[in-house]
Amino acid sequence: MYGNYQCEDCGCTLDPGEGKLCDECLEKKIILQNRKKEVDQMVRCTDYEQMEMEEFLR
Repeated sequence: MYGNYQCEDCGCTLDPGEGKLCDECLEKKIILQNRKKEVDQMVRCTDYEQMEMEEFLR
């Protein structure tokens, strides 16, 4: 094999040119980044209002 075609997170085999992460790991990483942004926004929020539990859990 010419290069190292393994995902850095899960170790599955990648196609050449796919990058360093597989599609599933990349999607998980993006979801975690979005969650972190949302939590940061919620912590820094100065517009305090009552939230429903469903809104908080999303």
